[in-house]
Amino acid sequence: MQYKILIALFIALISNGAFGQNTWSFVSAPDWHAGEREVSPPVDPGQIEQQLNAINDMKWCNPELLLIDGDLAAGPWVGQKWVDQYAPGGTQQDAIINVCKVAYGNLKQRFAENGLNHMLVAIGDHEIGEDSNWKPGNEVSHLLPVYRDAFQRIWNRDEKGDFKYAEPIGSASSRPLGTPWENTSFAYKHKNVLFITIDIYNQPDPDQPVGYLQRSINGDMPKAHLQWFENVLKEARKDPQIKHLIVQAHSPILAPVRGQQTSMLYIEELENSSFWKAMEKYKVDLYFAGEVHAPSAQRLNGKFPVQVVHGGYAGKNYLAVEVSDHKLILKLRETGRNGFSEIGEMVIDKTSGKTTVEDSGMLKIINPNEVLAHYTFDEKENREIPNQAQMSRYYNLRTEADLTDGIKGKAIELNGSETAECAGYGLMTRNHPSTFIAWVKTNQKGNFYVASNGGYPINWHRPSGDGASGVQNEIGRFPW
Repeated sequence: MQYKILIALFIALISNGAFGQNTWSFVSAPDWHAGEREVSPPVDPGQIEQQLNAINDMKWCNPELLLIDGDLAAGPWVGQKWVDQYAPGGTQQDAIINVCKVAYGNLKQRFAENGLNHMLVAIGDHEIGEDSNWKPGNEVSHLLPVYRDAFQRIWNRDEKGDFKYAEPIGSASSRPLGTPWENTSFAYKHKNVLFITIDIYNQPDPDQPVGYLQRSINGDMPKAHLQWFENVLKEARKDPQIKHLIVQAHSPILAPVRGQQTSMLYIEELENSSFWKAMEKYKVDLYFAGEVHAPSAQRLNGKFPVQVVHGGYAGKNYLAVEVSDHKLILKLRETGRNGFSEIGEMVIDKTSGKTTVEDSGMLKIINPNEVLAHYTFDEKENREIPNQAQMSRYYNLRTEADLTDGIKGKAIELNGSETAECAGYGLMTRNHPSTFIAWVKTNQKGNFYVASNGGYPINWHRPSGDGASGVQNEIGRFPW
């Protein structure tokens, strides 16, 4: 009799799913960058295996939806070789549409064959040619409508060609009709959550620069797009069935975020953007973004939404989210040498009437006013010196150099061509102030570089006199 009771209990637990009773779940996994693996045969079986490993791991929570926040492929698929292979005798536009059928179609089929057949997919910069190719006046810039059309045909329409997410939200249309984003931005209600997927890319004129990068496209939400977005949020707040609001767009807004091998493309104006302020106004719960290939969580002054940036190649890390009427439980999983494991958790709890946030691991909310990276140089293992501060293991220093006695404790001794490099991006972000402190002792003559933050230079030395403004592009440069 005892065995029968145990078996009955086990069956009851299984029937309630991986999470608790009266809940459902979804997964979010941007930045697959896997589409090209399907385009030019032969397909590498190892790359397909990576994708399947991630997809199979997602099954543990029995997800009802898969959110993919951009960068499924690489792009830009421009040039005669693409036309010859995918549109013989046709045009560049034909080639892009046909490449997308293969690249996106195969990925979509792989997800569907493994039970992930209900997908909400946002456009990333790679879906529209990749940001380094958005030079004003060039071919990629003029192809933006073609990229958008090819994308939406695969992801946002059913087999009959009808738009899949057409159900209005109250009196608001589910998509911004009459705008360039009418087929790539949309709102979709699933059970007790409203998901809003945003195509955040704006191009006023393909021949003119725009935004902080001065390319033809930037991450921005102009008036017509914003009005639709706010109408949807307003209507959602009137619906008693909608307990949570979740928005996804490809680029981060709040900084700093962790980043690896990325252009760190942010939304224009960051937290001062109309897009972010609209989400604050209507108390969106979560803002999901990709782009940077590493996980981070941010929150501005204790308000909502909480930004969660995540994702990586072939599902390297993903979020599993448990949903009930009063809670959102986020579990971040990442693959390593021994398969997938949980590396962070966040709980958004509305049970008491006042929403609280509990965070841990790699979903611990980053405080920009505290130290992001700190190296004591007291230990070194496998050519790595650990980062002791918030940005954690993605920001370890890699070096072949030896440790030696320093002013206080240990120091790193660099001779000849030796370097110490942090592979993580994002410690210095656009116009956000940053402080860098280092003890340096050297007998080198001339100039050498201590730190670089890429395209947004910081002066470590500014000469006096008339030439003071002439060194804005000198990064981490010390004259001796």
